[in-house]
Amino acid sequence: MNERRSTPAFAFALALALATAPAAARALPAHAAPAARTTEWEVTAAPAYDALCLVGVLGGDPFYVRYFEEAYRHFDARFTAAERDAFRQVKRILKDEVAGIVSARLGLVFSAAEAGGLGAAPARARGSIAWLLRVARDPVRARAALERTPYWSDEGWAAYERARPHLVRALQALGRAGFEDYWERQARPGIERRIAELGPFLGAHDVAPAVEARLGKPLPSRRITVNVLAFARPHGIRIVGTRFLADVTFASDVMVRNAIHEMMHPPYDASRPDIAQAVAALGADPLVRARVEHHDRSFGYNTVEGYVEEDVVEAMEAVIADQLGVGRADQAGYWRKHDDGMHVLAAALYVELRRAEAAAGGPVVVPAFLVDAVRRGDLTGERLARTVEAFLGPEALAGAAPPAGR
Repeated sequence: MNERRSTPAFAFALALALATAPAAARALPAHAAPAARTTEWEVTAAPAYDALCLVGVLGGDPFYVRYFEEAYRHFDARFTAAERDAFRQVKRILKDEVAGIVSARLGLVFSAAEAGGLGAAPARARGSIAWLLRVARDPVRARAALERTPYWSDEGWAAYERARPHLVRALQALGRAGFEDYWERQARPGIERRIAELGPFLGAHDVAPAVEARLGKPLPSRRITVNVLAFARPHGIRIVGTRFLADVTFASDVMVRNAIHEMMHPPYDASRPDIAQAVAALGADPLVRARVEHHDRSFGYNTVEGYVEEDVVEAMEAVIADQLGVGRADQAGYWRKHDDGMHVLAAALYVELRRAEAAAGGPVVVPAFLVDAVRRGDLTGERLARTVEAFLGPEALAGAAPPAGR
């Protein structure tokens, strides 16, 4: 903790209440009375997590290499054949075998370990590889820490354990190839400039109360930590606690939307019978099923459960972003292109959620809204198809069997 606070970081109490925050032209009406400042922002570098993101790049996956070709060439040229294979084995297990995202899986494990007593990740690059290796070599304590979070899964841990010996060799290779010096020289200056720029912008957006109103419960903390990284693209990545990883290249409004988005994972308790039933009903719809089964698996969301969770969060993010004045000018256009247009359920949820909040005169609790909307048939069958077609256009229905009656 002390090491992290010694780095350039910014904690900001917000200056505007929701009722007076700037609103997009299509923002929902704000009915809340002016409130005290509540969201506190911390923006900091996190070189250890940059190393974990780079592990995914150095597996040679073209999906990531295209963003970081210079770094890929720099390190790949310094590895032995055996070291190169270690990175590829991590990618094979965590991405190819279980359809996951390497950086996201590793970020969860290591942040859980950090929160669970294995020591804070170093604030500077020096010592980051040693810390990563210490965590990777202590799976018993890392597992115990992850089991205490909402992100535990037997399958996810089993995959990590299979990848762990290769990960140790990959981290050793990164250390030998000079990752720490490279990061200090190539990454830190740009990250520190970006941190200084982000502070005032983030400080004008009171994210936490708007998120809590839709979740129907308080966040673990109203202190949101943004770890600005050099190698996170194209993902914003939720890790344990009210923290997320974001790429240094992301625009400021994207950072706010990332904060809204990542703080809402998971948006509901998936073990609740009514939630599980609603998710299963959505997954059985031909339009949703087609998107889960036929998309670039590099995007993630390769199960019904993962896809529905993501689309619920994307819809909530869009509604809150509208309220806080950082909504996209063309939300429909974004969903037509984002992840090759797979998030059709998010578009329908957004339409229905805005309708529900307009009727209620303010925020609605989304888990209850989701269950009720599915029971009414608002998000399946003919109603889903009509809503998607009206908002995104008829091409959004391509590839799915038509629902009954169409």
